[in-house]
Amino acid sequence: MYGRSSLLFADLSGSGFTSTPVNCITYYYSQELATSCVRTLARIHAWGWGKAAGHDESAWTALLAGNWEFGHKLFKYNKALDKYLAQWCPREHAADLRDVGVQEMLYDLKANQHRWWARALSMTRDQTVLHGDFHKGNLFVRPEEDGPTEPEEVYVIDWAYVGAGHCAWEVAYFFLLSTDATPQEELALAESYYTELSARNSDLQYSREEFLADLKMVQIMQAMFVIMEGSQPRKPAEYEENLAKGGAVRDLALLGGETTALPTAKTRPVRKCTQLGCWLCGQTRCVGG
Repeated sequence: MYGRSSLLFADLSGSGFTSTPVNCITYYYSQELATSCVRTLARIHAWGWGKAAGHDESAWTALLAGNWEFGHKLFKYNKALDKYLAQWCPREHAADLRDVGVQEMLYDLKANQHRWWARALSMTRDQTVLHGDFHKGNLFVRPEEDGPTEPEEVYVIDWAYVGAGHCAWEVAYFFLLSTDATPQEELALAESYYTELSARNSDLQYSREEFLADLKMVQIMQAMFVIMEGSQPRKPAEYEENLAKGGAVRDLALLGGETTALPTAKTRPVRKCTQLGCWLCGQTRCVGG
């Protein structure tokens, strides 16, 4: 009214809801809570389905998951994989990277890039409206000890990166930052997401098989970017600094260190994964902590 804007705030913390810093790696969502969150995400995507054409891409999500041309050039031409393995294989806890099978899998992925690259390029870039930064740090949920959080009780904040994109970008992004799921658990989450998406959009022209194939494609791309990021010369020093500060909790666990939980969070056991590529190749080689 009269050209003025108004903001309405809700005290979510006062209502018993809480969020988790995205860089907190002592706590990941349980399967039950992650299921509610992916159902909430599916409702957002169902609402925005077909409405994103002509709008700007979700800049942050597109950079991490959808910047195919940039990633392709780096992965193919700058020997990032060689640098990555050279930097990280000698480290004490990197026995999984020294596994010949893992290295063969990664080099095979690179050697056959021309075969799967066309599949990546064919993914629609304005399929739906994305939140743009959907992870545990931007979600308010009930503390798990207080009972389950229903999908309609997941409060989503920080819409600064809302924009057009592909739904699989955002689902894979949530998996990466908010869950510690096994491949089987991720598949169950993906099924829950798609079931909700299709239930909320009766005109959906996008099959479950297409979605699962797209999701796997994006996860491969995420692995590629992790390799490129980790190949930078400064990364080992940053890693050592994090260890010294006690910040890299998962790595401290591998080295026999102690982990601590958030006081309001139900902490899941930290898995000692003996195979970095298990979620890519579809095999479960994790032993529970």
